[in-house]
Amino acid sequence: MSVAAEPTAPRRRLPLAHASLYQPGQPAFWLYAAILCGTGVATIAQQGLFRRISPAGWALSWGLVLLYALPAFLVVYLLDLHEREPLSLLLGSLLWGAIAATTLAGFANDGWGLVVARVGGPEFAARWTAALTAPVVEETLKGLGVVMIYLIARDELADVMDGFVYGAVCGLGFAVVEDVFYLVAVFGGSPREVLHGFFLRVIASGLYSSSRRRSCSPAAARSAGWARSSPGRSGPLESRARSSLRWGTRSAAAPRGVRCGRGPGTARRRSWPGSSASR
Repeated sequence: MSVAAEPTAPRRRLPLAHASLYQPGQPAFWLYAAILCGTGVATIAQQGLFRRISPAGWALSWGLVLLYALPAFLVVYLLDLHEREPLSLLLGSLLWGAIAATTLAGFANDGWGLVVARVGGPEFAARWTAALTAPVVEETLKGLGVVMIYLIARDELADVMDGFVYGAVCGLGFAVVEDVFYLVAVFGGSPREVLHGFFLRVIASGLYSSSRRRSCSPAAARSAGWARSSPGRSGPLESRARSSLRWGTRSAAAPRGVRCGRGPGTARRRSWPGSSASR
C-alpha cells in the first residue's frame, strides 16, 4: 500500500522576517547608527551650504531629483513578488547610500587622489584619479550598506532578489544626493543652470541612467544574496560569499569608467559629493 507524498510547503522565512531596522540587541545596529549620525552632520552642513548659496536652485534641484527618484523607489520596492521588504530596512539602506556612503566616499576619494598624485604625478592624477579610485571606493561603501542591513536583520536578505532590492535602494540614495550636488555645485546653482544641468545629466543621457549608479550597487548585493541563498552549492558559504562579492564589485565598478566618460579630458568630472577635486 503506497502512501501519497505530502505536498511541499512553500518557502517561509524565519521568525526574524519583517524585522524592523531598530534592533537594539544587534551590535551592528549601533555601529550603523553611529556611522549614520557622524556622517549625517557633514551631510546636513553641506546641504545647508547649498541652500545658502542658492535657495531657489537648491529647492528646485531636490524637486527635480525626487521626480524620478520616487517612481524608481516604488518600482524597486514592487520587484519582489514573493514578499515585500520591510520599509524600515529599505529606508535604512536608502539613508546609508544618501548619507554615509556619499560622505565617506568624499573623504576616501580625496585621500586616494593624494596617493595617485604622489605616485603618478599631478598631471596623471588630474586625468585618471576619478577612473582609478571612485568606482572601487564608492561601490565598496554602498555594498557595505547592504552588509550592515544583513548584519542587523540577516534573515531579510534571503535570496538574490532581496540583495538586488537593498542594493538598488542604497544606490538610489547615493544617486539622489550626488545629483543634487552636481546641479548646485557643478552646474552653477541658479534655477536656469539647474534646469540646464538636469537636462544634460538626467534627460539627455537617459532618465534612469543619468547617474550610472542604480545598476552598480545591486550587482554586488545580488551576489551576496546568491551566496546567502545557495547552501547546497559546493564550498563553504563564507568562501562563496567572498568570491561572489568580488565578482559583483568587479562587474559593478569596471564599466563605470566607460559609461561615465572618465579618462583623458575628464579631469574636472566629479562623482562624489564633498570632494575638493572640482573646487
